Amino acid sequence: MPIKMFGIFSAAGVVVSFLILVTFMPAALELFPPRLRVSQATGDGAGDDGNAHWKPIESSPWWQVGLWITKHHALATAACLLVMAAVGYGMTRVESSVQLMRLFSPQARIRTDYHWLESRLGPLVPMEILVRIDEGCRLNFLERMELVGEIQDEIAGLDEVGSSLSTVTFGRSLDTGDGGDGVGGAAARTFGLGARTRRSALNRALTRHREEFLAGDYLRDATVTDASGKEHAQELWRISARVSATKEVDYALFKADLQKKIDPILSRLDAEGVQGIGVDYTGLVPLVYKAQHSLLDGLII
Repeated sequence: MPIKMFGIFSAAGVVVSFLILVTFMPAALELFPPRLRVSQATGDGAGDDGNAHWKPIESSPWWQVGLWITKHHALATAACLLVMAAVGYGMTRVESSVQLMRLFSPQARIRTDYHWLESRLGPLVPMEILVRIDEGCRLNFLERMELVGEIQDEIAGLDEVGSSLSTVTFGRSLDTGDGGDGVGGAAARTFGLGARTRRSALNRALTRHREEFLAGDYLRDATVTDASGKEHAQELWRISARVSATKEVDYALFKADLQKKIDPILSRLDAEGVQGIGVDYTGLVPLVYKAQHSLLDGLII
């Protein structure tokens, strides 16, 4: 909005300046014709007293240029139009972009460094997905981790995503089947427990280690205030995806792709009666791109 307002006022200033140019200036030049100041040193138009005097503007070389233009106005107009057309055609080759890497030349050190790092370490730009789960949500700790794991698996299927991290990455396997390598799978193989018992055992084991998960960077307890001013607790589950800095990723489209993957999961849970789950999309670099998109959109009146 500030950029758009700046453009509006700038355009208004140009219009006012044009009106002054075609109305006030000709009248002022007619009433107060300019004159050339000459000094004694020039020996042209100076008085015997040595003081500076004036001579008509018509004696200026630029006056002759103006006379030539008025006599050949058609040629001058055609030449100006040709120059404008050439410049206008060049404008068709101008491409606006909010890609950060396009601000640097292809040989810039920062670009070569990013290429070198990503060729050895993988994508570097973080895109953060924050899963908010209210305290009243009926999912237990195991089911919440399974939800985060499902979202993480869906995100991993996107071409732009090189890797992702979450609490699930640092936890045991959530597979409670006989072939699982986690707590539930071990209990199933050892004691022949049923699926519900296995899941209950795994949930208790994970809950016992909840404080360890909170000590990491991918799970937090938070207190939020709703629209009515009431405070309630939430669990914040962070999923950090990495995308390439050297590829021209449009983060607006990338966010839309993320939503296409995640929204069906949330819709399914809502249909099952699971309430109190929301997802936010954030990250430092996407935030910069969003600000640049906002500036670019503001230039369009």
